[in-house]
Amino acid sequence: MNVIVEGNIGPPKFMAPIDPDLTVKPNSKQTIYLPDIRDPDEEDKVTFVMKCDPLAAKFVTLKGTTLLNINPGPKDAGNYEIKLILTDDNKYQLSTTYKINLVVEDDESESTSSANSSSFGGVSNQTER
Repeated sequence: MNVIVEGNIGPPKFMAPIDPDLTVKPNSKQTIYLPDIRDPDEEDKVTFVMKCDPLAAKFVTLKGTTLLNINPGPKDAGNYEIKLILTDDNKYQLSTTYKINLVVEDDESESTSSANSSSFGGVSNQTER
């Protein structure tokens, strides 16, 4: 006799921690290598979405499920929130959200009257794995 239990063992997660705080300088490209993704329900497919403020979307991009590229310009100084959301396709769907607080430092070679301060908005990149 086989017993089938419906449910969801757990949400998908990165296999290693992600630094929640990141500081970068303008005009310096930074590539963040993201850890592997695992879902305890091995048959589930995982959708990976990045959400960020439209201002940050000009210089923060997601390449597949492994690379987060950050390349701010001199006028992008400010604080930004980036959300990385992993969601499974289980009938009893679960997800994990990782938040990264990104600080783009002021460019000391340029005088800026104000810095951008932004939080997550409607811009997103989606990748299925």
